Amino acid sequence: MSHVISPMGRKLIAEFEQGPNGGPALVAYLCPAGVPTIGYGHTAGVKMGDRLPDAAAADALLATDLLLTAKQVDDCLGDSPTTQPQFDAMASLLFNIGAGGFAGSTVLRKHKAGDYNGAAQAFAMWRKATVNGQLVDMPGLIRRRGEESSLYLTPTANQVPIAMPQKVETAEVTPPTGYVETPQGNIVIADIKQSNIVKDSDLGKIVGGVAATASVAAPAVAGIAGMSYMAIFAIAAVILAAGLAYAIYKLVQIKTARIEMNNKGIA
Repeated sequence: MSHVISPMGRKLIAEFEQGPNGGPALVAYLCPAGVPTIGYGHTAGVKMGDRLPDAAAADALLATDLLLTAKQVDDCLGDSPTTQPQFDAMASLLFNIGAGGFAGSTVLRKHKAGDYNGAAQAFAMWRKATVNGQLVDMPGLIRRRGEESSLYLTPTANQVPIAMPQKVETAEVTPPTGYVETPQGNIVIADIKQSNIVKDSDLGKIVGGVAATASVAAPAVAGIAGMSYMAIFAIAAVILAAGLAYAIYKLVQIKTARIEMNNKGIA
């Protein structure tokens, strides 16, 4: 039996696949796994620097991805009886962990065995990510798994009543020492030290070099060109100001990119 992902399932997936600043990402960014991503969690063929013209393009891309996701879930389910909420919930899980992960998941195994309570509980098994080399519970994933399990347990009008628990409860997670939770529910390093990014880059060296070169070369240039030291230093000041403006511009770019990566769980 072929299924399609319902508007409810699409809404759930889109909510948890938003870009770093909310909504679809119109500019490619790196996901926590270091994979270039754009739109709503789209990764196929994406490279850094890619852009989408508008939100409508992101919506169209998501629609295409959801068609593939639905087919992948169907292929895994075979002829197993499945309600629309169950299908939507499993589609969200597969969209997040991939077809390979879903095919070998306890969620799928228990669902196909008719153990719907067990399948709902098994969503929570996919709540960890690697932070600083260690597997830790990710608040964003915990919330997503809770929403998916709750959707999975939603009864339908033509469903044979079965004993089902209420929404699967998930405990609050305290980030490890030295880490904080972002608004998106990911865990990132607490101390970003943005100044080190600029200090360790070539920008500071460029600006410093302009100033040093101007001070050393000023006498020689003055002697050759017959210009006063004040005129030479005035020219050097203009060059230095341009270098500083460029450094500030690059700093804003660096900080924007770093904030975007932090929001996705990349320290």
